[in-house]
Amino acid sequence: MCSIWKPAPWQRARVEFEALSRLAALDKDGQLASADPERWLVGSVSNEQVLAYALQQRGVQGDPLFVPDLIIEHVGELVEVFPGIW
Repeated sequence: MCSIWKPAPWQRARVEFEALSRLAALDKDGQLASADPERWLVGSVSNEQVLAYALQQRGVQGDPLFVPDLIIEHVGELVEVFPGIW
């Protein structure tokens, strides 16, 4: 059995918002505090960061029972995971 999780769009948006908020707090002189500013761009949040946020919200962070085998962004990705079924 394989567990697959598709996070709600608002969860990914919330993690991106928090990452940008941290960046804005670090940016005091109009200069990016990060050596790699591209990693803070919207859309660059990893699935693992979204999962960590979701687990933290449920109070189960660190529990291996709540870690899926695969995280997808779009339902269409299931075709790639299970090609013979469709």
